[in-house]
Amino acid sequence: MSRDRRIEAAKVMLQLGISQAAVVRLLTNYELEVLERQIYYLPYRKAKRPGAFLIEAVRFDYSAPKDLFHAKVQTEPEDEQQLDKSAERLVGRVASDLKRHRAEAPANPASPDRGLEP
Repeated sequence: MSRDRRIEAAKVMLQLGISQAAVVRLLTNYELEVLERQIYYLPYRKAKRPGAFLIEAVRFDYSAPKDLFHAKVQTEPEDEQQLDKSAERLVGRVASDLKRHRAEAPANPASPDRGLEP
């Protein structure tokens, strides 16, 4: 299973324009969980060069973007099992989100009022 996750992460990174040599370095030098987490965060970031940004985010293990926090507050899952199931589908969903959103805008942009009551 870990091999399949590595392959999916590599596919996403190659689609972002990261060189094959850089993909190999990232996969061998960093934990898979860090790579998957940063790939997951990428649609929520306003990266002009998503491939280069992803490399730096993995190297320095950037924290979650604030847009992700606001999106989660509005759509909190009801139980922990739901979180576990969504984590298994992480890499495939992120790849489709990156294509659809081109990593220039958040996947779930927060409303201008950030969900606050008037």
